[in-house]
Amino acid sequence: MPISHTLHRVSTKVKKLVRNGRYGLRAGTQNPCHPRGEKNLEKPASIGKSIEKEKEIRYHFNLWDPLKQKTKSVSGMVSKTAVVLLMGFLGMVYQATQLPPPLGTGTAEDSPSTSTRIRLKDGRYLAYRERGVPNQKAKYKIIIVHGLGSSKEMNFLVPQELIDELGIYFLLYDRAGYGESDPDPERTVKSEAFDIQELADQLELGSKFYVIGVSMGSYTTWSCLKYIPDRLAGVAFVVPVVNYWWPSLPHSLIREDYRRKLVRWSIWFANYAPGLLYWWVTQKWLPSTSVLERNPLFFNDRDIDILKTISGFPMLTQDKIRERSVFDTLRHDFMLAFGKWEFDPMDISNPYPKNESSVHIWQGYEDKVVPFQLQRFVSGKLPWIRYHEVPDGGHLIVHYNGVCEAILRALLLGEEAILYRPRKAKVLP
Repeated sequence: MPISHTLHRVSTKVKKLVRNGRYGLRAGTQNPCHPRGEKNLEKPASIGKSIEKEKEIRYHFNLWDPLKQKTKSVSGMVSKTAVVLLMGFLGMVYQATQLPPPLGTGTAEDSPSTSTRIRLKDGRYLAYRERGVPNQKAKYKIIIVHGLGSSKEMNFLVPQELIDELGIYFLLYDRAGYGESDPDPERTVKSEAFDIQELADQLELGSKFYVIGVSMGSYTTWSCLKYIPDRLAGVAFVVPVVNYWWPSLPHSLIREDYRRKLVRWSIWFANYAPGLLYWWVTQKWLPSTSVLERNPLFFNDRDIDILKTISGFPMLTQDKIRERSVFDTLRHDFMLAFGKWEFDPMDISNPYPKNESSVHIWQGYEDKVVPFQLQRFVSGKLPWIRYHEVPDGGHLIVHYNGVCEAILRALLLGEEAILYRPRKAKVLP
Protein backbone atom coordinates (compact mmCIF):
# COMPACT_ATOMS: atom_id res chain seq x y z
CA MET A 1 0.00 0.00 0.00
CA PRO A 2 1.43 3.47 -0.83
CA ILE A 3 2.74 5.43 2.14
CA SER A 4 0.36 8.31 1.47
CA HIS A 5 -2.59 5.95 1.88
CA THR A 6 -1.17 4.59 5.15
CA LEU A 7 -0.64 8.06 6.55
CA HIS A 8 -4.13 9.09 5.52
CA ARG A 9 -5.63 6.12 7.33
CA VAL A 10 -3.62 6.85 10.49
CA SER A 11 -4.66 10.49 10.40
CA THR A 12 -8.33 9.65 9.99
CA LYS A 13 -8.29 7.17 12.82
CA VAL A 14 -6.54 9.56 15.21
CA LYS A 15 -8.98 12.37 14.43
CA LYS A 16 -11.90 10.03 14.96
CA LEU A 17 -10.55 8.85 18.30
CA VAL A 18 -9.99 12.40 19.46
CA ARG A 19 -13.43 13.49 18.30
CA ASN A 20 -15.11 10.67 20.18
CA GLY A 21 -13.15 11.35 23.41
CA ARG A 22 -11.62 7.93 23.53
CA TYR A 23 -8.69 9.28 25.53
CA GLY A 24 -10.91 10.55 28.41
CA LEU A 25 -11.64 14.04 29.80
CA ARG A 26 -9.04 16.75 29.60
CA ALA A 27 -7.92 18.81 32.59
CA GLY A 28 -10.02 21.85 33.36
CA THR A 29 -13.32 20.43 32.19
CA GLN A 30 -16.35 20.17 34.46
CA ASN A 31 -17.45 16.89 35.92
CA PRO A 32 -20.71 16.17 34.17
CA CYS A 33 -21.80 13.97 37.07
CA HIS A 34 -21.47 16.74 39.65
CA PRO A 35 -24.88 18.28 40.14
CA ARG A 36 -23.56 21.80 40.53
CA GLY A 37 -20.33 21.49 38.60
CA GLU A 38 -18.66 23.49 41.37
CA LYS A 39 -15.38 21.57 41.49
CA ASN A 40 -12.99 20.47 38.80
CA LEU A 41 -12.08 16.86 38.61
CA GLU A 42 -8.61 15.95 39.39
CA LYS A 43 -6.72 14.73 36.34
CA PRO A 44 -6.16 10.97 36.61
CA ALA A 45 -2.78 9.58 35.67
CA SER A 46 -4.26 7.47 32.81
CA ILE A 47 -5.77 10.59 31.23
CA GLY A 48 -2.46 12.37 31.34
CA LYS A 49 -0.78 9.48 29.61
CA SER A 50 -3.47 9.47 26.93
CA ILE A 51 -2.95 13.14 26.23
CA GLU A 52 0.80 12.64 25.96
CA LYS A 53 0.26 9.76 23.51
CA GLU A 54 -2.05 11.89 21.39
CA LYS A 55 0.55 14.67 21.27
CA GLU A 56 3.24 12.19 20.26
CA ILE A 57 1.07 10.79 17.45
CA ARG A 58 0.28 14.30 16.22
CA TYR A 59 3.94 15.21 16.34
CA HIS A 60 5.01 12.23 14.24
CA PHE A 61 2.11 12.76 11.86
CA ASN A 62 3.16 16.40 11.34
CA LEU A 63 6.70 15.23 10.54
CA TRP A 64 5.35 13.03 7.73
CA ASP A 65 2.79 15.54 6.46
CA PRO A 66 5.11 17.30 3.93
CA LEU A 67 6.13 13.93 2.50
CA LYS A 68 2.50 12.94 2.29
CA GLN A 69 1.60 16.09 0.41
CA LYS A 70 4.53 15.61 -1.96
CA THR A 71 3.57 11.99 -2.53
CA LYS A 72 0.02 13.05 -3.34
CA SER A 73 1.33 15.64 -5.77
CA VAL A 74 3.63 13.19 -7.56
CA SER A 75 0.92 10.53 -7.58
CA GLY A 76 -1.50 13.00 -9.13
CA MET A 77 0.99 13.97 -11.83
CA VAL A 78 1.69 10.32 -12.65
CA SER A 79 -2.04 9.59 -12.81
CA LYS A 80 -2.66 12.51 -15.17
CA THR A 81 0.29 11.51 -17.37
CA ALA A 82 -0.94 7.90 -17.48
CA VAL A 83 -4.40 9.05 -18.50
CA VAL A 84 -2.98 11.25 -21.26
CA LEU A 85 -0.78 8.41 -22.56
CA LEU A 86 -3.66 5.95 -22.40
CA MET A 87 -5.93 8.30 -24.32
CA GLY A 88 -3.20 8.87 -26.89
CA PHE A 89 -2.67 5.14 -27.28
CA LEU A 90 -6.40 4.52 -27.68
CA GLY A 91 -6.50 7.30 -30.26
CA MET A 92 -3.66 5.65 -32.18
CA VAL A 93 -5.45 2.29 -32.02
CA TYR A 94 -8.63 3.87 -33.32
CA GLN A 95 -6.74 5.61 -36.14
CA ALA A 96 -5.08 2.30 -37.03
CA THR A 97 -8.50 0.78 -37.60
CA GLN A 98 -9.64 3.64 -39.84
CA LEU A 99 -8.74 4.40 -43.44
CA PRO A 100 -8.56 7.87 -44.98
CA PRO A 101 -11.67 8.68 -47.03
CA PRO A 102 -11.34 7.73 -50.71
CA LEU A 103 -11.51 10.32 -53.44
CA GLY A 104 -14.68 9.71 -55.44
CA THR A 105 -17.05 6.79 -55.16
CA GLY A 106 -14.90 4.21 -56.90
CA THR A 107 -17.49 3.56 -59.63
CA ALA A 108 -17.23 3.85 -63.40
CA GLU A 109 -18.76 7.33 -63.29
CA ASP A 110 -15.71 8.73 -61.49
CA SER A 111 -13.53 8.60 -64.60
CA PRO A 112 -14.22 7.87 -68.25
CA SER A 113 -13.32 4.36 -69.39
CA THR A 114 -11.33 3.54 -72.49
CA SER A 115 -12.12 -0.19 -72.26
CA THR A 116 -15.05 -2.21 -73.46
CA ARG A 117 -17.35 -3.06 -70.56
CA ILE A 118 -20.53 -4.83 -69.67
CA ARG A 119 -22.97 -3.89 -66.95
CA LEU A 120 -23.79 -6.64 -64.51
CA LYS A 121 -27.17 -7.25 -62.93
CA ASP A 122 -26.14 -5.47 -59.73
CA GLY A 123 -25.17 -2.34 -61.67
CA ARG A 124 -21.40 -2.78 -61.61
CA TYR A 125 -19.28 -2.43 -64.73
CA LEU A 126 -16.84 -5.15 -65.75
CA ALA A 127 -14.09 -4.25 -68.22
CA TYR A 128 -12.71 -6.84 -70.63
CA ARG A 129 -10.38 -7.37 -73.58
CA GLU A 130 -10.63 -9.90 -76.42
CA ARG A 131 -7.80 -11.64 -78.25
CA GLY A 132 -7.44 -14.33 -80.87
CA VAL A 133 -9.97 -15.31 -83.49
CA PRO A 134 -13.48 -13.79 -83.39
CA ASN A 135 -15.85 -15.28 -80.85
CA GLN A 136 -18.30 -16.52 -83.49
CA LYS A 137 -15.58 -18.44 -85.38
CA ALA A 138 -13.70 -19.81 -82.39
CA LYS A 139 -13.49 -23.51 -81.65
CA TYR A 140 -12.05 -22.93 -78.18
CA LYS A 141 -13.18 -20.06 -75.95
CA ILE A 142 -10.95 -19.34 -72.98
CA ILE A 143 -11.40 -16.89 -70.09
CA ILE A 144 -8.12 -15.92 -68.41
CA VAL A 145 -8.22 -14.77 -64.77
CA HIS A 146 -5.36 -12.48 -63.73
CA GLY A 147 -3.57 -12.42 -60.38
CA LEU A 148 -2.78 -9.88 -57.65
CA GLY A 149 -1.76 -6.46 -58.93
CA SER A 150 -2.35 -7.44 -62.55
CA SER A 151 -5.19 -6.76 -64.97
CA LYS A 152 -6.75 -7.73 -68.28
CA GLU A 153 -3.61 -6.33 -69.93
CA MET A 154 -1.52 -9.25 -68.70
CA ASN A 155 0.51 -11.23 -71.20
CA PHE A 156 -0.28 -14.82 -72.07
CA LEU A 157 2.47 -15.74 -74.50
CA VAL A 158 0.98 -17.89 -77.23
CA PRO A 159 2.25 -17.99 -80.83
CA GLN A 160 -0.23 -16.47 -83.24
CA GLU A 161 0.20 -19.50 -85.48
CA LEU A 162 -1.16 -21.77 -82.74
CA ILE A 163 -4.09 -19.40 -82.10
CA ASP A 164 -5.06 -19.45 -85.75
CA GLU A 165 -4.43 -23.17 -86.15
CA LEU A 166 -6.64 -24.19 -83.25
CA GLY A 167 -9.14 -21.34 -83.53
CA ILE A 168 -8.71 -19.91 -80.02
CA TYR A 169 -10.63 -16.95 -78.63
CA PHE A 170 -9.29 -15.33 -75.43
CA LEU A 171 -11.33 -13.21 -73.04
CA LEU A 172 -9.36 -11.32 -70.39
CA TYR A 173 -11.19 -9.15 -67.86
CA ASP A 174 -10.49 -6.91 -64.89
CA ARG A 175 -11.68 -8.61 -61.74
CA ALA A 176 -13.86 -6.55 -59.37
CA GLY A 177 -12.02 -3.37 -58.36
CA TYR A 178 -9.14 -3.88 -60.76
CA GLY A 179 -8.38 -1.71 -63.77
CA GLU A 180 -11.61 -0.25 -65.10
CA SER A 181 -14.00 -2.64 -63.35
CA ASP A 182 -16.08 -1.40 -60.45
CA PRO A 183 -15.37 -2.72 -56.95
CA ASP A 184 -17.86 -5.09 -55.40
CA PRO A 185 -18.63 -4.24 -51.75
CA GLU A 186 -20.34 -7.63 -51.38
CA ARG A 187 -17.52 -9.57 -53.00
CA THR A 188 -16.95 -13.16 -51.90
CA VAL A 189 -15.15 -16.19 -53.26
CA LYS A 190 -18.51 -17.41 -54.54
CA SER A 191 -19.41 -14.14 -56.29
CA GLU A 192 -16.23 -14.34 -58.36
CA ALA A 193 -17.58 -17.39 -60.21
CA PHE A 194 -20.88 -15.71 -60.99
CA ASP A 195 -19.12 -12.61 -62.34
CA ILE A 196 -17.44 -14.92 -64.87
CA GLN A 197 -20.68 -16.66 -65.70
CA GLU A 198 -22.52 -13.39 -66.31
CA LEU A 199 -19.63 -12.05 -68.39
CA ALA A 200 -19.68 -15.20 -70.54
CA ASP A 201 -23.45 -15.04 -70.98
CA GLN A 202 -23.54 -11.39 -71.99
CA LEU A 203 -20.76 -11.98 -74.56
CA GLU A 204 -22.52 -15.13 -75.78
CA LEU A 205 -19.66 -17.56 -75.30
CA GLY A 206 -22.05 -20.49 -75.29
CA SER A 207 -22.94 -23.11 -72.75
CA LYS A 208 -19.32 -24.07 -72.00
CA PHE A 209 -15.97 -22.29 -71.90
CA TYR A 210 -12.45 -22.87 -70.59
CA VAL A 211 -10.98 -21.05 -67.59
CA ILE A 212 -7.29 -20.47 -66.88
CA GLY A 213 -6.50 -18.92 -63.48
CA VAL A 214 -3.08 -17.40 -62.86
CA SER A 215 -1.60 -17.02 -59.35
CA MET A 216 -4.11 -15.14 -57.14
CA GLY A 217 -6.71 -15.60 -59.86
CA SER A 218 -6.79 -19.25 -58.87
CA TYR A 219 -9.30 -18.73 -56.06
CA THR A 220 -11.75 -17.48 -58.69
CA THR A 221 -11.02 -20.63 -60.67
CA TRP A 222 -11.62 -22.87 -57.65
CA SER A 223 -14.89 -21.03 -57.21
CA CYS A 224 -15.87 -21.89 -60.78
CA LEU A 225 -15.14 -25.56 -60.15
CA LYS A 226 -17.31 -25.43 -57.04
CA TYR A 227 -20.28 -23.34 -58.19
CA ILE A 228 -20.50 -23.55 -61.99
CA PRO A 229 -18.80 -26.84 -62.97
CA ASP A 230 -21.42 -27.50 -65.65
CA ARG A 231 -20.24 -24.39 -67.53
CA LEU A 232 -16.59 -25.44 -67.69
CA ALA A 233 -15.17 -27.10 -70.79
CA GLY A 234 -11.79 -27.44 -69.03
CA VAL A 235 -9.66 -25.76 -66.36
CA ALA A 236 -6.00 -24.92 -65.86
CA PHE A 237 -4.34 -23.45 -62.76
CA VAL A 238 -1.01 -21.68 -63.27
CA VAL A 239 1.10 -21.29 -60.09
CA PRO A 240 -2.12 -21.16 -58.01
CA VAL A 241 -2.02 -19.76 -54.49
CA VAL A 242 -2.80 -22.19 -51.70
CA ASN A 243 -4.82 -20.98 -48.74
CA TYR A 244 -3.03 -22.07 -45.57
CA TRP A 245 -6.38 -22.22 -43.77
CA TRP A 246 -7.93 -24.90 -45.92
CA PRO A 247 -9.03 -27.50 -43.37
CA SER A 248 -7.55 -30.36 -45.38
CA LEU A 249 -3.95 -29.08 -45.33
CA PRO A 250 -1.97 -31.13 -42.79
CA HIS A 251 -0.21 -29.05 -40.17
CA SER A 252 2.98 -31.04 -40.66
CA LEU A 253 3.17 -29.75 -44.23
CA ILE A 254 2.83 -26.06 -43.44
CA ARG A 255 4.14 -25.78 -39.87
CA GLU A 256 7.64 -24.60 -40.85
CA ASP A 257 6.57 -22.60 -43.92
CA TYR A 258 7.62 -18.98 -43.30
CA ARG A 259 5.08 -17.80 -45.90
CA ARG A 260 2.29 -18.97 -43.63
CA LYS A 261 3.46 -16.61 -40.89
CA LEU A 262 3.76 -13.71 -43.32
CA VAL A 263 0.25 -14.35 -44.59
CA ARG A 264 -1.15 -14.65 -41.07
CA TRP A 265 0.27 -11.30 -39.98
CA SER A 266 -0.78 -9.63 -43.23
CA ILE A 267 -4.34 -10.87 -42.79
CA TRP A 268 -4.40 -9.64 -39.19
CA PHE A 269 -3.34 -6.12 -40.15
CA ALA A 270 -5.68 -6.08 -43.15
CA ASN A 271 -8.58 -7.06 -40.89
CA TYR A 272 -7.95 -5.13 -37.68
CA ALA A 273 -5.51 -2.32 -38.51
CA PRO A 274 -6.07 -1.32 -42.16
CA GLY A 275 -5.16 2.30 -41.40
CA LEU A 276 -1.80 1.26 -40.02
CA LEU A 277 -1.25 -1.06 -42.99
CA TYR A 278 -2.09 1.76 -45.41
CA TRP A 279 0.35 4.08 -43.63
CA TRP A 280 3.07 1.44 -43.75
CA VAL A 281 2.83 0.53 -47.43
CA THR A 282 2.70 4.17 -48.51
CA GLN A 283 5.91 5.24 -46.76
CA LYS A 284 8.50 6.63 -49.16
CA TRP A 285 11.39 5.00 -47.31
CA LEU A 286 10.07 1.51 -48.04
CA PRO A 287 11.74 -0.35 -50.92
CA SER A 288 10.11 0.24 -54.30
CA THR A 289 8.63 -2.63 -56.28
CA SER A 290 11.66 -2.54 -58.57
CA VAL A 291 13.79 -3.48 -55.55
CA LEU A 292 11.33 -6.17 -54.43
CA GLU A 293 11.24 -7.59 -57.94
CA ARG A 294 14.98 -8.26 -57.67
CA ASN A 295 14.65 -9.87 -54.26
CA PRO A 296 15.72 -13.55 -54.31
CA LEU A 297 13.38 -14.15 -51.37
CA PHE A 298 10.43 -14.02 -53.80
CA PHE A 299 11.88 -14.81 -57.23
CA ASN A 300 14.40 -17.24 -58.60
CA ASP A 301 17.08 -16.29 -61.13
CA ARG A 302 14.90 -16.94 -64.14
CA ASP A 303 12.08 -14.83 -62.71
CA ILE A 304 14.46 -11.93 -62.09
CA ASP A 305 15.64 -12.12 -65.70
CA ILE A 306 12.02 -12.05 -66.86
CA LEU A 307 11.26 -8.98 -64.73
CA LYS A 308 13.94 -7.07 -66.63
CA THR A 309 11.95 -7.48 -69.83
CA ILE A 310 8.34 -6.90 -68.68
CA SER A 311 6.56 -4.01 -66.99
CA GLY A 312 6.29 -5.84 -63.68
CA PHE A 313 3.29 -5.18 -61.44
CA PRO A 314 2.04 -1.63 -62.09
CA MET A 315 -0.66 -1.76 -59.41
CA LEU A 316 1.93 -2.58 -56.75
CA THR A 317 3.96 0.61 -57.16
CA GLN A 318 3.90 3.06 -54.26
CA ASP A 319 2.25 5.75 -56.36
CA LYS A 320 -0.63 3.43 -57.23
CA ILE A 321 -0.99 1.96 -53.73
CA ARG A 322 -1.43 5.49 -52.35
CA GLU A 323 -4.70 5.59 -54.25
CA ARG A 324 -7.32 4.38 -51.81
CA SER A 325 -9.26 2.49 -54.48
CA VAL A 326 -6.14 0.53 -55.44
CA PHE A 327 -5.20 -0.18 -51.82
CA ASP A 328 -8.74 -1.34 -51.03
CA THR A 329 -8.82 -3.64 -54.06
CA LEU A 330 -5.50 -5.29 -53.22
CA ARG A 331 -6.42 -5.60 -49.54
CA HIS A 332 -9.81 -7.20 -50.23
CA ASP A 333 -8.35 -9.51 -52.87
CA PHE A 334 -5.69 -10.73 -50.46
CA MET A 335 -8.20 -11.22 -47.66
CA LEU A 336 -10.48 -13.28 -49.91
CA ALA A 337 -7.67 -15.46 -51.22
CA PHE A 338 -6.32 -16.25 -47.74
CA GLY A 339 -9.43 -15.83 -45.63
CA LYS A 340 -12.09 -18.33 -44.64
CA TRP A 341 -13.75 -19.91 -47.67
CA GLU A 342 -17.23 -21.32 -47.92
CA PHE A 343 -15.77 -24.66 -49.02
CA ASP A 344 -12.62 -26.76 -49.00
CA PRO A 345 -11.26 -27.39 -52.53
CA MET A 346 -10.17 -30.86 -51.44
CA ASP A 347 -13.87 -31.78 -51.19
CA ILE A 348 -14.66 -30.88 -54.82
CA SER A 349 -15.72 -33.80 -56.99
CA ASN A 350 -14.27 -34.58 -60.38
CA PRO A 351 -16.24 -32.44 -62.88
CA TYR A 352 -15.32 -34.86 -65.69
CA PRO A 353 -15.98 -38.39 -64.41
CA LYS A 354 -16.10 -39.75 -67.98
CA ASN A 355 -12.82 -38.07 -68.97
CA GLU A 356 -14.64 -35.75 -71.34
CA SER A 357 -12.18 -33.02 -70.35
CA SER A 358 -9.50 -32.31 -67.74
CA VAL A 359 -8.19 -30.05 -64.97
CA HIS A 360 -4.49 -29.12 -64.74
CA ILE A 361 -2.06 -27.50 -62.30
CA TRP A 362 1.13 -25.90 -63.63
CA GLN A 363 3.82 -25.16 -61.08
CA GLY A 364 7.43 -23.97 -60.99
CA TYR A 365 9.75 -26.27 -59.08
CA GLU A 366 11.70 -23.24 -57.80
CA ASP A 367 8.65 -21.09 -57.04
CA LYS A 368 9.39 -19.08 -53.88
CA VAL A 369 5.88 -17.60 -53.58
CA VAL A 370 3.96 -20.89 -53.59
CA PRO A 371 6.09 -23.98 -52.81
CA PHE A 372 5.74 -26.97 -55.10
CA GLN A 373 5.18 -29.26 -52.09
CA LEU A 374 1.75 -27.73 -51.58
CA GLN A 375 0.77 -28.23 -55.21
CA ARG A 376 1.90 -31.85 -55.10
CA PHE A 377 -0.25 -32.39 -52.03
CA VAL A 378 -3.31 -30.83 -53.71
CA SER A 379 -2.92 -32.87 -56.89
CA GLY A 380 -2.31 -35.96 -54.78
CA LYS A 381 -5.56 -35.44 -52.85
CA LEU A 382 -7.42 -34.80 -56.11
CA PRO A 383 -6.01 -37.46 -58.47
CA TRP A 384 -8.22 -36.28 -61.33
CA ILE A 385 -6.01 -33.17 -61.56
CA ARG A 386 -3.08 -33.49 -63.95
CA TYR A 387 0.04 -32.02 -62.40
CA HIS A 388 2.85 -30.39 -64.42
CA GLU A 389 6.10 -28.95 -63.09
CA VAL A 390 8.59 -26.60 -64.78
CA PRO A 391 12.02 -27.80 -63.54
CA ASP A 392 13.75 -24.40 -63.34
CA GLY A 393 10.55 -22.40 -63.06
CA GLY A 394 9.71 -19.76 -60.50
CA HIS A 395 6.43 -17.94 -59.95
CA LEU A 396 6.44 -16.23 -63.35
CA ILE A 397 6.32 -19.29 -65.61
CA VAL A 398 3.41 -17.74 -67.53
CA HIS A 399 6.03 -15.40 -69.06
CA TYR A 400 8.45 -18.18 -70.04
CA ASN A 401 8.78 -19.03 -73.70
CA GLY A 402 6.94 -22.21 -74.59
CA VAL A 403 5.09 -22.69 -71.29
CA CYS A 404 1.79 -21.10 -72.32
CA GLU A 405 1.80 -23.11 -75.52
CA ALA A 406 2.33 -26.29 -73.48
CA ILE A 407 -0.54 -25.26 -71.18
CA LEU A 408 -2.92 -24.88 -74.13
CA ARG A 409 -1.86 -28.11 -75.82
CA ALA A 410 -2.40 -30.06 -72.60
CA LEU A 411 -5.74 -28.38 -71.86
CA LEU A 412 -7.24 -28.37 -75.36
CA LEU A 413 -5.60 -31.37 -77.04
CA GLY A 414 -4.62 -33.59 -74.12
CA GLU A 415 -0.95 -33.48 -75.08
CA GLU A 416 1.64 -33.88 -72.34
CA ALA A 417 5.18 -32.55 -72.61
CA ILE A 418 7.67 -34.93 -71.01
CA LEU A 419 9.80 -31.92 -70.04
CA TYR A 420 7.18 -30.83 -67.50
CA ARG A 421 6.63 -34.08 -65.70
CA PRO A 422 7.33 -33.80 -61.94
CA ARG A 423 10.81 -34.75 -60.86
CA LYS A 424 9.49 -37.12 -58.24
CA ALA A 425 6.30 -39.06 -57.78
CA LYS A 426 3.60 -37.25 -55.83
CA VAL A 427 3.87 -38.29 -52.20
CA LEU A 428 1.27 -37.36 -49.59
CA PRO A 429 2.75 -36.27 -46.24
